[in-house]
Amino acid sequence: MSLEEFKKILEEVGIPVAYSAFEEAQPPPYICYTEPGSNNFMADGKVYLKVKMLTVELYTRYRDTDLEDAVEAALADFPWQKTMSFINNEGIHETIYELEV
Repeated sequence: MSLEEFKKILEEVGIPVAYSAFEEAQPPPYICYTEPGSNNFMADGKVYLKVKMLTVELYTRYRDTDLEDAVEAALADFPWQKTMSFINNEGIHETIYELEV
């Protein structure tokens, strides 16, 4: 799956989406996603299957469980793990989904 194809899946949530960061400041809610690495399947000294590690970051002013549900519905075809935090200096909630495609 290409990053552009993955972006289209995230856009189904209905909020702005960007790879890594927006060019200009964006008011929440919005999604940023990145590909921090890979977890390829290898054997006999070769890569048999490329596996992208992806991170999806949902930013909201307040915790929005309906929006989290929408992101999780968009990611329904992928196994994911979720962590949440509050960024004090920005006054923003961050929900992070980690997955592989």
